[in-house]
Amino acid sequence: MSPELKTRISPEKIDQVVEVLKNNGLVILPTDTVYGLFTKAFNDSTYIRIEAIKKSRNTPYSVTFSNTKAMFEWYGSVDLIRRNIIGELTPGPVTVVLPYIDKVPSKFHYPEHGVGLRVGSNEVLNRVMDNLDFPLWSTSANKAGDVAPVRLSEVGALLMQRIDSSIDGGDSDYLTSSDVIDLRKRPFSLLRKGPWYQKIDKILSKTEDEFYIVVVCTGNLCRSPLAEYLIKRKMDSIPNANVVVESAGVYAVEGYPATEEMVIQGHRLNVDLAAHAAQKLTHAIIERAGLILSVSPWHSNKIISDHPQAAQKIRLLGEHINQDEIEDPYQRGEEAYIESADFIERAVNSWTNEFIASFSHFNSD
Repeated sequence: MSPELKTRISPEKIDQVVEVLKNNGLVILPTDTVYGLFTKAFNDSTYIRIEAIKKSRNTPYSVTFSNTKAMFEWYGSVDLIRRNIIGELTPGPVTVVLPYIDKVPSKFHYPEHGVGLRVGSNEVLNRVMDNLDFPLWSTSANKAGDVAPVRLSEVGALLMQRIDSSIDGGDSDYLTSSDVIDLRKRPFSLLRKGPWYQKIDKILSKTEDEFYIVVVCTGNLCRSPLAEYLIKRKMDSIPNANVVVESAGVYAVEGYPATEEMVIQGHRLNVDLAAHAAQKLTHAIIERAGLILSVSPWHSNKIISDHPQAAQKIRLLGEHINQDEIEDPYQRGEEAYIESADFIERAVNSWTNEFIASFSHFNSD
């Protein structure tokens, strides 16, 4: 969007559209793909209005969110492989199809379809959605079967009369409809080609490759090595997991062994850290990782600060046991090592169900 256009779309106009949506109205807005018709999702009155416009449509309306985090919070649990794919494709010109969940009322289900989720990258749409606390239904601003408009002037006059507001954001970003990727079951498939189909092909081809889990702490001497070996043991119990587990430190010195104290704790927990050699967290490690488990929010923020593209891959090792930080026992004595090791074991065990859901069917669903 040009600076002139950004200036022309005033905060007052954004506020006006936001109020229309809060009051169950219909609006037309630019997206990163085509101009879209938007309204509050999963609402009886808005559904009647949007259906009257789309008429013979036989596929579900996409559910659009302000950001990827909001989408995951709304949808709920997604296995690590699908979560990683979605993280690489959002925000962007892609509609992701997942199975219906209980919070989608059956009256809004379409036979043989799932729920389509969108997180767009268009600045105008994002300015609107930043002021909403609910998702929006979205569909192209045309009757079913007609050409999707890539500028507001292409929207039919009759349709313009049936909406409550619109914003002219100039040409849409990609001038074509979104890619649609079906992640309901493996093998995943591309249902409709859009501007990112080549990127999607590469991502889907990687889903048959090894999945990398990286545990990160400061020096890669205590916490992350123990977590690495405990996770490796857990993966050994999942047939055909096809997962590689490693650890690294944001300030690690290459080649240093695990501390003697943590080697002792490893023996207590039946894993052997004697062969461990520290490695520094690098861009290459982050790039190949499908999941990065950090031992504290500080480590997560440090990684994101240096590598913003990694944000969607990072989660806290202790998140399932409500332990934001697993404290560093380095040079703090035996009691601190025992406490740290016990927290790490609990944290790793708390990931069991998610690991099984993600990797026990790695090669097939």
